[in-house]
Amino acid sequence: MVIKEMMALMRISYFNAKRKLIGYYKYEGNVERICKTIINRCWNDKGFFMVSPEHFNSFYARDFGWVVKPLLNLGYKDKVKSTIDFALSSLSLIHI
Repeated sequence: MVIKEMMALMRISYFNAKRKLIGYYKYEGNVERICKTIINRCWNDKGFFMVSPEHFNSFYARDFGWVVKPLLNLGYKDKVKSTIDFALSSLSLIHI
């Protein structure tokens, strides 16, 4: 248990140090352009939406469920479908 806690603290320290040295990602443009850029950065070459392009760069069903309808409304139907396909295939691999 102590090793896991130490590893967690080291990860937190790493990301805090990185933020202090590099700062946060800077987006340019108006609100619409910034939002589209963020959405596009969350799409990866594996064919699914990640929670974040930074620290939480994985798929989380709960978080994806919150944004499906807005993504569809914004025209990301193909990418939403691809993410759902990824999620279903991932779940089917776990239960084999």
